[in-house]
Amino acid sequence: MIAGSLITTLNPDFAHRHREDNRHSPAEVLGWVHGKHWEPSQLDRIFYSTRFQRRLNKHGTLRFRHWRLYGELGLAHQKANLWLSKEHLTVEYGDDPLSQYAVGYQPDDKHLRDIREPRHFATRYRTPQLDLSKGNRNSVVIVSDEKE
Repeated sequence: MIAGSLITTLNPDFAHRHREDNRHSPAEVLGWVHGKHWEPSQLDRIFYSTRFQRRLNKHGTLRFRHWRLYGELGLAHQKANLWLSKEHLTVEYGDDPLSQYAVGYQPDDKHLRDIREPRHFATRYRTPQLDLSKGNRNSVVIVSDEKE
């Protein structure tokens, strides 16, 4: 008896039975509501990416697992976000991408095999001073600290 009254009370169509505008189903009541349009790249980031946070060192690089990656010299000592997806690793500060790398996975699809194809983006954080210890900042170097 209690189960029958709960089903009747919680039934969404039953809940709308007394409406005066002749809308008796959730679709009729909420038909005017439209969701936000999302770009496929945004959906990939939301559902298929993992986010990490690291602090850039004095040279604008950060350490991710056993890799040393370039972010931006002008953001030394700032926190940066890393977004790891199936195909890319992106270094960001705020909403601005700093660098992006292609990634390859081990056969288990969990561990990174390699990070390659560095792409450094021009940002408003770029320092006018070249880092003389590293050479040209446009030639991004990926360094692995892994023992072979």
